[in-house]
Amino acid sequence: MSYPQLFEDGTKEDWVQATYRCITKPGPSSVSVNNILTDAPELESLILSNKAIWQAEVRCPSTLYSKTEQSIYPDFKLRWSEADVRGTLFFFSGLYATKDITLSADGLSQIWQEAAPVQIPRGWQLARSETYASETEASSILTFRPAESLPSGTMDISEDTSTGTLQFIVELAPDIHPTISENRDLQIAGLIAALSRLKGKPYKEADVPYQALKNLFEAAEIVPWDDEDYDPAYAATTIERFIPIPAIEDEEEE
Repeated sequence: MSYPQLFEDGTKEDWVQATYRCITKPGPSSVSVNNILTDAPELESLILSNKAIWQAEVRCPSTLYSKTEQSIYPDFKLRWSEADVRGTLFFFSGLYATKDITLSADGLSQIWQEAAPVQIPRGWQLARSETYASETEASSILTFRPAESLPSGTMDISEDTSTGTLQFIVELAPDIHPTISENRDLQIAGLIAALSRLKGKPYKEADVPYQALKNLFEAAEIVPWDDEDYDPAYAATTIERFIPIPAIEDEEEE
């Protein structure tokens, strides 16, 4: 059975004026979520009365990992372990009913006006963000680690192919490592430094550990690293992008 929902992409028309936006700031092991309700006093009252709660979820298809985080506040952070994920990550946020509730028809479309009051079961997703995904393999080739011996504000990069795939180990000085999950500039700096190590290496050799990255470069039409025009900064900012994709409906919501 269906109940009223407020979608970020506006594909449902259950609400007349209310809108919902979700602003995300992803990092290598976390995503900051900012949920914004506008002209939705009915939903906001449910939060204030502890009848609804914000929830964010991350999923990693390649490792079958998933994790959720809940908060009564619209701004919060969802964290995970880098060891549990690899490759593309998907994440979304939403507002969920924490108990069976009776929703008035105020703010709802005419079809719900005629059915008022609306009984909504516990666990129903009242608002739904778009699903966001990492389009890059950057999260699978970078591992950030603290290094007590490094001078303040510095990092050191090394390559590890012992598992059969390329992995850059980015060691960070103790004063900057705690900020890596939310410092986007530092994340990109680490990726640029890692890709800089490739400059001048033979690009077309049959080297299995580098094949996935070669494929990524070719798909993104990035100049190969043995080309004199190779630009590590451009390569890093091209592959490390997070974009919205169409929302994926859960089976229980259909």
